[in-house]
Amino acid sequence: MTARRSCLCLIFLLLFLCMSLHAEVFHITSDDTLSHKRITLGVPWDFYLGRFISPNEINDITADAQITPPWIWTQYYPDGLGCGTFRLQMDGLNPDVQYTMFLYDAIGTSFHLYVNGSLLWTVGMPNEDWTKAKGDQSMQLVDMFCDENGCLDIVIQVSNNFHRKGGLWGNIFFGERDVMQRKFIRDVNRRFIFLGMLFFVILFHLIFYWMHSDDKVSLYLALFSLGIAFRIIVQGFSILKFFFPEFPYILCLKMEYTALFLCPASYAMYVRNLYGAEKFPHKSDVYIFILNMVIGVMVWCGLGKFINRLVPILQVSFVLSSITLIGAQFRLSFSKGVSDTGMIMSAATLVIFLFGAHDMATFSYLPVPFPTVMLLPYSALAFVAAQSFITAKNREDSMKRIKKMSDNLTETNEIYYKFVPKEFLTLLGKDNITDVQLDDRSTKCLTLLSADVRDFTVMSEKLSEDEVFEVLNQYLSTIGPIIRDHGGFIEKYLGDGIIVLFPNNGDRAVECAIAIQNAVAKLNDEFHLKDGDTFRIGIGLHYGEVVLMTVGEEDRMTGLTISGAVNTVLRLESLTKKYKQPIVISQTLVDQHNLMDKYDLSVLDTIRLDDEDKDEVIYAVNIV
Repeated sequence: MTARRSCLCLIFLLLFLCMSLHAEVFHITSDDTLSHKRITLGVPWDFYLGRFISPNEINDITADAQITPPWIWTQYYPDGLGCGTFRLQMDGLNPDVQYTMFLYDAIGTSFHLYVNGSLLWTVGMPNEDWTKAKGDQSMQLVDMFCDENGCLDIVIQVSNNFHRKGGLWGNIFFGERDVMQRKFIRDVNRRFIFLGMLFFVILFHLIFYWMHSDDKVSLYLALFSLGIAFRIIVQGFSILKFFFPEFPYILCLKMEYTALFLCPASYAMYVRNLYGAEKFPHKSDVYIFILNMVIGVMVWCGLGKFINRLVPILQVSFVLSSITLIGAQFRLSFSKGVSDTGMIMSAATLVIFLFGAHDMATFSYLPVPFPTVMLLPYSALAFVAAQSFITAKNREDSMKRIKKMSDNLTETNEIYYKFVPKEFLTLLGKDNITDVQLDDRSTKCLTLLSADVRDFTVMSEKLSEDEVFEVLNQYLSTIGPIIRDHGGFIEKYLGDGIIVLFPNNGDRAVECAIAIQNAVAKLNDEFHLKDGDTFRIGIGLHYGEVVLMTVGEEDRMTGLTISGAVNTVLRLESLTKKYKQPIVISQTLVDQHNLMDKYDLSVLDTIRLDDEDKDEVIYAVNIV
């Protein structure tokens, strides 16, 4: 009796164990569940260790374990290399609806997919002898129909011959075709947006570096952005494999790992060039750069199995480098004299490194928020926003600096023009005083005016020094605007005398002389000169050829006007004393501008004005 009971207990135990080694059927409770959203098949699957089980034979074979994806088989294969079969049964589906699975980066690293006994999809070259397998990834959406009873029997034969992890290591997404297609298209567009933003950031900084090769900050920011772009383009949802399905899987892995060493290395040099090498007395930034670049060379030069084993080292290096660099940048950003753009860049970089650490933790199956979402692509938004703000801020600061420099330059030029008139530069054929060179010269025919204060020496002896300068400056301040209003400019000051040139509108020179004499007459009421002295001036006018030039040496030069015409106009001015006339002009000027019909002129004399053997009539201008 006891033996019989023991036998029955053993039979029930074996039956229980056998039942426990078959996962329950995954039941879809409502068709509406899949008509609006996709689901992840994170439910118990049967696992058959070390063998490929045919869908036709799988019902007769007991599973070795039940697993729940995402799951890796390192408990059975510590180095990740091996093979196995996974099975999931589903029911409650609609036979009239087409369903879809998305398996990219979910199965490592090659597999056959069977649905209801039919082979639907193969990725890589799976083999029960895993040493002969060849891994790959595919962005293909796999379409399928359930049977007439609404059931799906999914069998996946998996082999891995080089990756450190194997099995159903990612989320397997399942849903109705239309829902999955819409989600797929949204993901493609989202990746394009992320990559497009990063592309313009990279392009902007590379062009800026090309135009300003001494600014290494832009180069390192471009490399930093490139590292992020490499990660986004291949991880989780690969735009690269979508458009180039035959792109080698091993290169995809190398591009994915590139972000882990390129971002810290380039960011270390970015911080160093931004704040200066003296801010890092222990050269921690240099050590970070060298360490990560050595790892980078190993990644790109190594074979598949080797570089995959480097990932833990890459991850540790990434985390430690990130903590060190972000800590250093925040410290420097809070230091005295650093602009707030460093703070913004620090915050954006912190987001990137934190989101990158989140994604690494997700692939390491550590508990993190949002385990089904890759956050690194979204960090590109923060990075681009920060770069946009910094670019706008730098542009604003540059515009302010340019405006300030322009204002300073304008003010400086105005001061220069007080010593070298703009009109003199124009006659030399120069647009700016900075264009003037020693021995620049130009020959022009124009009207000249010479004015001189009568008996100024005698008058000044009766005044104090301050009074002399006050009278002289008030006189010059009065006639200066009159000269400019009539198209002339004072070329030279000769103590109490001046030489004025009229490049254009030479006929207005006589009108200007009359206006000056009228203005001087009014000044006498303000000067209050002693002993009944009267403030008077004499003016001579002439037309002739002059040579304008710069003389001196490289470090000190001045403008000079020389010619016989200058001597002639000075003599005409001196003749105002002899003939006791306020304005005396030459026959040459009268003929040049047809002045006989324009002004009230009186013939004074016929004299020789220059060294030529020629007499010339001189005229007095009668002021009404």
